[in-house]
Amino acid sequence: MKIGFFDSGIGGLTVLADAATLYKDCEFIYFGDVIHAPYGTKDREQVLCLTLDAVETLAKENLDALVVACNTATSVAVRALREKYSFPIIGMEPALKPALSASEGNILVLATELTLRESKFKYLVDTFNATDRVLKLPMGNLVKFAEAGDFDSPQLVEYIKKQLSTIDLKNIDSVVLGCTHFLYFRNIIEKLLPGHIRIFDGNSGTIRHTAKLTGVDMRATSADPDFGRIKFYMSGLLLDDHCLKYHQFIDSINNYLGGRKNG
Repeated sequence: MKIGFFDSGIGGLTVLADAATLYKDCEFIYFGDVIHAPYGTKDREQVLCLTLDAVETLAKENLDALVVACNTATSVAVRALREKYSFPIIGMEPALKPALSASEGNILVLATELTLRESKFKYLVDTFNATDRVLKLPMGNLVKFAEAGDFDSPQLVEYIKKQLSTIDLKNIDSVVLGCTHFLYFRNIIEKLLPGHIRIFDGNSGTIRHTAKLTGVDMRATSADPDFGRIKFYMSGLLLDDHCLKYHQFIDSINNYLGGRKNG
């Protein structure tokens, strides 16, 4: 089984990491469009073109399935991709359903500017009849911090504090991380939120849905990822273990997995 993962940069590595620790007997191909990141500040036509170009490269790998591990690219391009390709294409969307099911209070969605203004997000909110319960907070600069390899600087923490200070958090029950890049900062965000607030993200749901569609066997418990089963592309360039970016991708996976264990 060969599964592709696409993201604007390193955010989708969090989804790949979860798949690589849970899926049995799979090969993985990852395409991170780091040269053109971030996507969340671009217009939708740019994002559509960049996504279609990236997936054209991935499709040449004879994929059995593709995970668009980017909320912004999903919101703009997943319909066009499904019309073009016959293999299953799984998108990411903010984890509103589990957040709304967990309580009857308000939900704060953190995402990029483009994700939050796209019609797909509005449709998702309307589907759950949750317009009066969902608040939106753009935090696109977190993508820039992640792409720069800054996961814990004082400037990063201050940015998150400043953004969260614009919301009356006493009236929030749950926070949804609506961008795969944001998962690198989950532990920091959790420490800055009042203790009653739960955090949700879309990774686990995407992993389960992909396994269901493809018939992949899942392990009962996580295992360390086998990096020999993963092929990396950076904006169309195939990487090998002599490339600095290859090792930066692996370091990002280990950073995420380490934070998840310590969270």
